[in-house]
Amino acid sequence: MGDVCDARWSQAWPVLKRAPPIYKPCDCPFRRSWHKNYFLLRTLDAQKKTLDDTVIAYQKALELTQNRYAAGVAAKADVVLAQTQLKSPRHRQLTSGSCVRNLNTPSHC
Repeated sequence: MGDVCDARWSQAWPVLKRAPPIYKPCDCPFRRSWHKNYFLLRTLDAQKKTLDDTVIAYQKALELTQNRYAAGVAAKADVVLAQTQLKSPRHRQLTSGSCVRNLNTPSHC
């Protein structure tokens, strides 16, 4: 994640330099760190929303598959697949909070 954040920061920095004076960042390390953390936090917020939406969609898919299985239209393997699909983003949803707590060391995310 660190490489991705650095790449995004290097793309955002020229845009910030062209911003109106009130938003124009200085070259001081504190401001640069603040801007970098701001963009990292916005990225993490967007990732969390995507992950939350994915979990909701997979929960609905699991419910639909279970209903189809109960009606005899779907196989048990379909239910197991839907349960497995739901476990992966749910696990990431539970462990993604560690990234927010460690904004300055996002490489473990």
